[in-house]
Amino acid sequence: MAAKSNAEEKKSDSSSSNKPGQLLIALGSSSAIKQKVVKETFASKNVEVVGLSFASGVPEQPVGKAETQKGAQFRAEKAKELKPDASVWIGIENGMYRQTPDDHQANNQDNEEVFKYWFDVGCIFIIYKDDKNDQLQTDVCWSDSLPIPIENTKDCLEKDGKSAKNNGNHTWSPLKDPHSELTNGKRPRKMWLLDAMKKWKESSIFKQL
Repeated sequence: MAAKSNAEEKKSDSSSSNKPGQLLIALGSSSAIKQKVVKETFASKNVEVVGLSFASGVPEQPVGKAETQKGAQFRAEKAKELKPDASVWIGIENGMYRQTPDDHQANNQDNEEVFKYWFDVGCIFIIYKDDKNDQLQTDVCWSDSLPIPIENTKDCLEKDGKSAKNNGNHTWSPLKDPHSELTNGKRPRKMWLLDAMKKWKESSIFKQL
């Protein structure tokens, strides 16, 4: 999970000239991982990515897909507000959600039931201009889900499992890249997000970039 600063909203050190023929992308984050994801998705000399830093609008540890998407959407929309001259605005938010197996039968006698079957997932919210009809379009895509160890969910969540401790700001992992740790380095967090973005791009109007 990327840290959400409560500091005054500000632009990152990245600057842009919005050169003719260049696709300018505003990313609602100053995270190095997220910027690499976007840059590698749009791997072209005619694309510039500008990272912007501001509070995310959701707790540091989003719980549930709805709250996770809310954070991603806020980031994209805020990026559009701060960088209106861009052509694409992207928000990326990681959160945790619970999904039990189809054949699961709840056990009310199990005190750890509420802490089982949790996953980490990344939501990517994209706003872009479609030159064909001069309209703004929005797309949402999700990364693959990473199972979260029960010891992490027990440490992170309140007893009812509905929110994270510390007013929603206790993350399930203190690591910037728990995905790498849990996959023994085989699949770092960047790859989970990059795979999702590349899959989206291949079916979008940006396929030829």
